[in-house]
Amino acid sequence: MEPQVLVLDNGGSTIKAGLASSADPPCIVPNTTARIRKSLHELIGDDTVSAVTDHSQLMYHRPIEKGYVVNWDYEAKIWNQLLDERHLNLQPQNCYLFLSQPLFNMDELMKGTLEVVFEHFRFGGFCSSPAPLWSFAMECGTLPESDVSRQTASGLVIESGFSFTHIVPIIDGKVVLEGVKRVNVGGKLLTNLLKENLSFRQVNVQDCTHLVNGLKEKFCFVSMDALRELDVCRQSPLRLRKAFVLPDYVTSSTGFELMPGEKVSPTQQVITMLNERFMVPEALFHPSDIGIRQAGIAESVELCLQLFPPSVQQMLVRNIVLSGGNTCLPHFKERFESEIVPVIRDGMEHRIIQLADPIGDTWRGGAAQARNPEFLQRFVTKEMYEENGAYRLLSSAFCQN
Repeated sequence: MEPQVLVLDNGGSTIKAGLASSADPPCIVPNTTARIRKSLHELIGDDTVSAVTDHSQLMYHRPIEKGYVVNWDYEAKIWNQLLDERHLNLQPQNCYLFLSQPLFNMDELMKGTLEVVFEHFRFGGFCSSPAPLWSFAMECGTLPESDVSRQTASGLVIESGFSFTHIVPIIDGKVVLEGVKRVNVGGKLLTNLLKENLSFRQVNVQDCTHLVNGLKEKFCFVSMDALRELDVCRQSPLRLRKAFVLPDYVTSSTGFELMPGEKVSPTQQVITMLNERFMVPEALFHPSDIGIRQAGIAESVELCLQLFPPSVQQMLVRNIVLSGGNTCLPHFKERFESEIVPVIRDGMEHRIIQLADPIGDTWRGGAAQARNPEFLQRFVTKEMYEENGAYRLLSSAFCQN
């Protein structure tokens, strides 16, 4: 009898987890722990959202920093919650674990992962591959053992997530690490940037990460022309202005959008968003605007393509997949396409694919790979780990395809 495979997309913001046999990830939980200020009580995973109303009283502790797991004590607590009877209700010793991994992972971090997987949780088997491959597999069907042409097994993944944005070339179903480009702008930076702007101009919301992240997701968008939008803000500000009433945790615990003409009481605090709505996401395309001396997404794609001959460039631009939470911002695809077309060689056919669910589809791509019966041959078993140790198994357990 084949073992069950637990597919776990271990993102910096949320974890998506479920058995490979599931069509959708049954569990999506925040990848964080938190403590209530002036309290020793610790909240884990989805309790950081559901167990409190005033999230400004929480001090967050994330196990992932800049895309890499740096605190396995916190991560293990979150995984334990995922496996309990309230969530997946699984016994890890009866499962194999298929885990997403960050690009350019370090040997010591991979060794720590194997130790936690086999010694703490005692999973029966383990395998890991880069998350961009999962996104690519979801959209283009590039399972490693699939009988597909070289062109459909090649493409470019633009993964813009919580920690940063990666431009990832995939050829013959494998990540070409030498061609990967990174932009150090992700969802966390955008939320922090919005916090700084709102706190400097209006109300101090530096402790309100959960609230401001919600404002970003609700009101921010990618502008097709930021300079033109700034002119609109000066000449007709009502066209873009959005007002939000902050929660007072007496009459409201979440706050609400203030519609034009609607009145509020003098005790209620109101935040107004105008050019912040599009200038914050603009950092994805022009990081230099906020002091980050890097190329933006479109320029990074151009730098990536320049590393390959024209024939390979054609294969890459024929399948450009957009994944990650930042691609959910309205007009992201349109702006990206408008900037990427000029850098593609004349006569090259291109196709830009936005995942229907940029957050959950990465997990679905991983689950599709894990459902392939031949894929089980790639897993490192607990017996192999006990016989060989962690270092000897790094290349087998952590693969690039």
